[in-house]
Amino acid sequence: MKIDSSFVKNLFVSDVIKVDAGNSIPLGDHFYFVNSGVVSGSIGVKRPAKFKAEAGQFFSLKSIINPEDKVNSALADTMVELTMVKYNELEKVLSGTDKNLSALLKSLISQGIH
Repeated sequence: MKIDSSFVKNLFVSDVIKVDAGNSIPLGDHFYFVNSGVVSGSIGVKRPAKFKAEAGQFFSLKSIINPEDKVNSALADTMVELTMVKYNELEKVLSGTDKNLSALLKSLISQGIH
């Protein structure tokens, strides 16, 4: 299922950035939604693995649930437009949501997002 970028922009306080092909994507206290383009990189502290995220996907989000799943590097394979959201914005949404829905969202994040 592909998520529409307007959903993400309306749900979270966020910024949109553009990164040219071949350039690194800044990592920190935020996660990204890929509006357009392709990103690849490395995820995992103990056992790094490669990942690829395309338009309609999130990355650098899984580490909010499990710090061992931190994104170590991210590179724009093509010119990308990204919606950047600070982790505390997700925490605000989760804390203001029903406990069961919050648990479901955390489970989905830990299972299927980079």
